[in-house]
Order: sequence, then structure tokens, then C-alpha cells
Amino acid sequence: MSVRLESAGATAVQSKSGWRRILEFPLVRIAAGIVAAVALLLPAQLLATGASAISVRGVLVEVYTGLAAGLALWLVARFIEKRSLAEAGLPLDRGAAMVVVGLTIGAVIAAGSIGILAATGSYSIGGAGDLAGSGGNLALALVFELGSAALQAILFYGIVFRVLAEWLGRWPAIALAVVLFGAIHLTAPQATVFSAVVVGLTGGVLLAVGYLATRALWLPMGLLWGVNFMFAEVFGAIPGAHHRLFEARQSGSELWTGGQAGAEAGGATLIVVAVAIALIVWSAPDLARFVQKVRITRHQ
Repeated sequence: MSVRLESAGATAVQSKSGWRRILEFPLVRIAAGIVAAVALLLPAQLLATGASAISVRGVLVEVYTGLAAGLALWLVARFIEKRSLAEAGLPLDRGAAMVVVGLTIGAVIAAGSIGILAATGSYSIGGAGDLAGSGGNLALALVFELGSAALQAILFYGIVFRVLAEWLGRWPAIALAVVLFGAIHLTAPQATVFSAVVVGLTGGVLLAVGYLATRALWLPMGLLWGVNFMFAEVFGAIPGAHHRLFEARQSGSELWTGGQAGAEAGGATLIVVAVAIALIVWSAPDLARFVQKVRITRHQ
């Protein structure tokens, strides 16, 4: 009788460990995170109908999407990976500082790209946009872009890229990030194969390097926030954007300016992002020390 009980117990342990191995398989973890995120984002899809990026409801919905992505990441980390949220890429003790650093770098990238386009006669300001007369609407657009950046950074780099990097290594994961970013861009109405390649190389590599340099999602989140807000809502260099501070005119080769796909998909941006990636890689030890310093300061 006791022998049979021991065998049953051993079988139960083996069965449990077998299920644990299945749950912890990388593709299963990614799928679980995506399913959780989609489920949590359903209310946002219902509430977003008719809301704009400069309405309070639209901003609150977009902020919710970022929080929902964070909750999906926590669910995967807590119940499947048995990790803390900090270990999954969202350490709460140093978030604000790194988001601001990323926002600054992203804004400089966008400004640098527009500066190059302006210097080559490919960009000029034609007048004031609808955000020029309202600081409140500009602030709403800024917060809206933060929610969007949080959603993208957590979904693509917290749930997908992080797991791929642990499983396959950094270089295969970066290559897949390039393909993923480019493929997603191809779904845009004005996208071309060239613009998809540029967005894949710029967005995919830049954000992956930002994550690997800090082992956290805050820097990629800030980078997305700064780039998207400056290109779309400030410089008006994304034709599909509905609200902008400046009405811009772009001319010249679409390979250089990005054309209807927006300046983020042009050759000028590719040059600036390449420089930014090199600087982030070069300063990676300093970024790590900065992150550590922020953590120590917070705990004192």
C-alpha cells in the first residue's frame, strides 16, 4: 500500500514538473502574454470608439492600454515565470528617471532627423497646426503618446523580445525584432517595403539596444514616447497624424524623407538612429551605473 502511495506521489510530481516545463517553454510564455494582453485590451477597444488623442476619454483609454500591457506582463512573470515585475523588466524604483532619459533621446533623434531634412531642403514649416493654440491639447497629446509607447514597449519588448533574448540569444532576438517591427509597419496604409525596412532597422534595433543596455523597459518606452510625439504631434512629419503643432511640407525622394509613410521611415532618420544606437552601446556601462545610482538614491 505504501509503495503504491509513493509511486502515485512521484507520478504527481513528475506530472507537475511536466506541466511546468510546458508553461515555461518560451513560445508558450509569449503566447500567454499576448492572450492576456488582448483580453485586457478589449475594454479599451470598446471605449475608444469616437475618442480622439486630444480628448480626456481618448487619453485615459490610451493610458489604460499601457497599464493593461503591464498587468499582462505581471501575470506572466508572477504565475508562469515565478519572477517579480522588476525581474521581467519593470523595476518600479527607477522608472521615471529612465523614461525621461529615453524621452530626451527620442526627442533629439526626431529633431536631428528633421534638422537634416530641413538642411537638405526636404522639410519646411508651412504654418501652425491645430495644437498651436492650445497648450492643454498639446499636453493631452503628450500623455496619449506615453500610453501608446508603454503599450508597445511592454508588449513587444517585455513579453516578446525579452523571452526571445533569453531563449535564442541577443543577436537572433534583435534580428526577429527588426522583422517584427517592419512587418507591423507594413500594415499601415502608406507603407512600402523600403519604409518597412527602415522602421524595422531603426525601431527594432534602437529599442532592443535600449532594453539590453538597461535590462529594463523604461528606456525603450521613453524612446518611443519621444520619437513618436516629436515626429507626429510637434513636427507634423507623419502625414497620418490627426493633430500637430506645425503644418509641414516635405519634398524630395521618398527614400530620403519617408514620403507618406512619415519621416520616421526615411533615410535621414536611419542615419540619426544609427548614431544614437552607437552612442547607447558606447555609454551602456554609464547607463548601468546611472540606473544603479538611481536605485540606491531611492532606497536611502
